[in-house]
Amino acid sequence: MVYWQGSPDRKTEVSATLFASQAVLRYIELRSSGLPPDAFRRERDGLAEHFSYKTGASLYFAEGWMESENAATMKRWGAKVFGVLASVLAKHFGAP
Repeated sequence: MVYWQGSPDRKTEVSATLFASQAVLRYIELRSSGLPPDAFRRERDGLAEHFSYKTGASLYFAEGWMESENAATMKRWGAKVFGVLASVLAKHFGAP
């Protein structure tokens, strides 16, 4: 049972495996930030296997789009370029 904002009047029954699946994904997001997608998948699959071993239940992960390593690299480079550009413009226009 999940109580929204701690209110006993606002509750929802949630499957434990769905709840655990979301918790595992969030944990991996925080722990694997900036790593290649393959590392993310290995970590996810390893934790799912461990969960199944311990509980006998299976985690649920929707198949979705995974960012390629090239796209992630381009994002990082874009952020660096934008940061440098913003810094140059701030200095040029006298921003504090």
